[in-house]
Amino acid sequence: MRSPRQVFRRAISLVILSVATCVLATSARAQGLDKDSWVGVKIMPKLNAQIGVDNRVLNTLAWRLPYTVQDVEGYYLYVGEQQKGWIHRRDALTLDEAPRYYTGLINDGEQLSWALNNRAAVWTFKGEFDLAIADYNDEMRLNPGPIAYNNRGYTYYRKGDYDRAINDFNQALRQEPNHRLALCNRGASYQQKGDYEAAMADYNQAIRASPNFTIAYALRGHVWRAKQEYDRATLDYQRAFDLDKNCIEAYAGSAWIRAACPDEVYRDAAKALNNATKACELTEFNDPEKLDALAAAQAESGDFAAAQQTLKKALEYCFAYPTAVSKIKAHAELYRAGKPCRE
Repeated sequence: MRSPRQVFRRAISLVILSVATCVLATSARAQGLDKDSWVGVKIMPKLNAQIGVDNRVLNTLAWRLPYTVQDVEGYYLYVGEQQKGWIHRRDALTLDEAPRYYTGLINDGEQLSWALNNRAAVWTFKGEFDLAIADYNDEMRLNPGPIAYNNRGYTYYRKGDYDRAINDFNQALRQEPNHRLALCNRGASYQQKGDYEAAMADYNQAIRASPNFTIAYALRGHVWRAKQEYDRATLDYQRAFDLDKNCIEAYAGSAWIRAACPDEVYRDAAKALNNATKACELTEFNDPEKLDALAAAQAESGDFAAAQQTLKKALEYCFAYPTAVSKIKAHAELYRAGKPCRE
């Protein structure tokens, strides 16, 4: 992984950058942000933000929102999931800063479609689903393309309205048949409805269209795990790790197999704890589904008190993951009774 200074220094010979960027990149050597405070934080881009990737400087239009910070150097944040690159803090917004910033652009009529899309993404991750859907509706009146349909569909998915989600993903895929995010999101929706074959078909198509699309392997692994085909699940999680050593879904899925598999051959409390802790670190310990995996690992280790505390924390974040509540509460009952999870 090249440092941000290497990325932007090389890019200067390829594209014209502002003097301010060069000065800020130099000043980052002497001081910077606290890494522990930023890794795992989700951020959004300001208008005209740039991301440095290898020897290129890119705009942010095609990147999945929000970005997750994975590393810090100076004032630069290393962000992304499938795509990764460096963005300067001055070009980034925390989820608390973002709504006011995008609302200002919307009120000024500046980059209206882009600002509506980004504000909607923030509302989704804050659990304000109706506000997000309203923004996506306004955006789609301006730009009814596959990105807008996919994003609104994802909000319906997070809300637990899987039929509306699938309908939006269908619309996105009619316009762009190999839209890999729409395929994976539709697959996840089918999986939530228990239609594993439809889910598998979508993940397979996403992989055929984009063989290095990490998340598709991890999500397909989740289907194999649900079908109790644990060797195939483990293979797909490993494929995801081969592409991205920080694949959150692969860490979480692997943790579930090691912590809660009915077949004791696959269970390993130490590995479960390691993988679940890594998934939680990469999500700043604020994703209830990843905390649920950590609690399962703690219970498998015999620490039922820690498991209960972890799930108590998980429930505090379920405002943005309402569909996780019933499962987490059911697991909490098991741990109160001193029983590990099996699924």
